[in-house]
Amino acid sequence: MKLNLQCPLNSLGYGVVGTNLAFELAKVCDLSLFPIKNAEVPQDKSEILRKAFENSFEFDRSAPSLKIWHEHDLASSIGSPVCAFPIFELNNFNRLELHHLRSVDHLFVCSKWAKQVCKQRGVNYSVVDSDNKSHNKGPEIHICPLGVDRSIFHTDIAPSLSFAQSPVFLNVGKWEYRKGHDILVEAFNRAFSPSDDVILLMCCDNTLTHITDIPFGKAPGTYQKEWEELYQYSEMGLAGKIKFVPRVETQQELASLMMSADCGVFPARAEGWNLELLEMMSCGKHVITTNYGGHTEFCNEENSVFIEDDGMEDGKDGIFFGEQRKGEWLCLGERAINSLAEYMKCFHKDNIKASINTSGILTAKEFSWARSRDCILEVLCQ
Repeated sequence: MKLNLQCPLNSLGYGVVGTNLAFELAKVCDLSLFPIKNAEVPQDKSEILRKAFENSFEFDRSAPSLKIWHEHDLASSIGSPVCAFPIFELNNFNRLELHHLRSVDHLFVCSKWAKQVCKQRGVNYSVVDSDNKSHNKGPEIHICPLGVDRSIFHTDIAPSLSFAQSPVFLNVGKWEYRKGHDILVEAFNRAFSPSDDVILLMCCDNTLTHITDIPFGKAPGTYQKEWEELYQYSEMGLAGKIKFVPRVETQQELASLMMSADCGVFPARAEGWNLELLEMMSCGKHVITTNYGGHTEFCNEENSVFIEDDGMEDGKDGIFFGEQRKGEWLCLGERAINSLAEYMKCFHKDNIKASINTSGILTAKEFSWARSRDCILEVLCQ
């Protein structure tokens, strides 16, 4: 079939999703690819994606249109029916987001949690006509879980770093209050003392944290520097037990970094999916996270350890999530900090370096990008 696809192609979250789905769709579709912003394509996917891009020079306007992008920017489409695939974190939508979500024919979301949010917040709605008959409006909503590339993220990979300490905890994801970076440093310092044999790796450098004005309104680099200093000048940071890892350029480098650790720590207040968490599972690593949001599609008590939370709170951080955003996320207070600290101490005591998250590997095998592609095509080929 023919398909017109708009998506980013880069190493950021949406870009990883767009790159992998475009690659899989191009294998089986006559795909016309329209990159959003500048494209950064991995070498192993460049040939097939280049051909898809060249197809866009003579695209078919009658073919379906799919846009993988933010929920507030879905107005543009190339073809019919109009389909969108947003990945959102909050449990509500503002007026702009709701209008854009309602404007498409088919809406793909990556989890049951996301579909429930759409249902509860009126993405589908009813109107009554002049004859007092009710009509359903809004898009059809389909669950399409995201994936992990098991040819890259698996256990037979050489680690890029080597530490004598055990265990080594790792967090990957841009510096952000939503991702729980404020409580992670507090919990790590409560759990351990400078004499303990333990390391925390933070791989949180991100191009978005270097924006010079909007949304931060600060001098270049200030935002990231504040986060790093919070960790660096804590007791465990001063003892050399917290280390910063520069941003990696490829998925292969990320997999090697993950193999350098023993446990992934992701104390997120909200996530649309959490790519890195599933990738850590695929590498056989244990994970500590929250029981809320998009990653509940693949996290369970067999493959994850869940932090206790303190209920819900307004999803505001004054930077990525300001007054214009509407919704809630988890409240992570003292209960969550103490819970996270206890779990890290337990992993330290149990010497997790010697064990593999077998359940996590089995879970990762269920979530491939080919499966994600097939979920999309199953809808579009009806």
